[in-house]
Amino acid sequence: MAHHLLVCGVGSGMENSLPEIFDLADRVTVIGDQFDTEIVQGRRVNYINCYPRDYEAVLHALKSCGVEDMTSTFTLGYENPLVIANLNEHYGLPGLSVEQAENCLLKDKRISLLSRAGVNTARFRVIRSLEEGMDFLATVDTGIVKPNDKTSSIGVSIIDKDSNA
Repeated sequence: MAHHLLVCGVGSGMENSLPEIFDLADRVTVIGDQFDTEIVQGRRVNYINCYPRDYEAVLHALKSCGVEDMTSTFTLGYENPLVIANLNEHYGLPGLSVEQAENCLLKDKRISLLSRAGVNTARFRVIRSLEEGMDFLATVDTGIVKPNDKTSSIGVSIIDKDSNA
């Protein structure tokens, strides 16, 4: 049986890892939106330019390019486990379940699970509106606001009830 590998998400500088990965499969499909396509020239690689963190967009792009089968998935992007889990489910492949990927990626789920397991975690609250945020800010002097589904310091802000921000 031919091995068709999907590499979903290739961050800046990570393309250096791909030549060795290309040799692992009979067919390779790479999905990314910031990828140097010169690295795939002369190889059995199908490159699809698509935002790799949007499952629906990735699935649509794969279908539009005639990709209907997959034997394994792989990511070089640390924000892609949920997309990979959904693709694995779609193609009937083993791997993390969608629920497990959400528990790893989404801060509110991850912190709740850790807290219930007895792991000390920072105090947190999920804020769903500006009004909720203002009510919470009235109870603390300073707070850190983080997007639930981003990693690193992307979208992080420090708020202070005495600031004008």
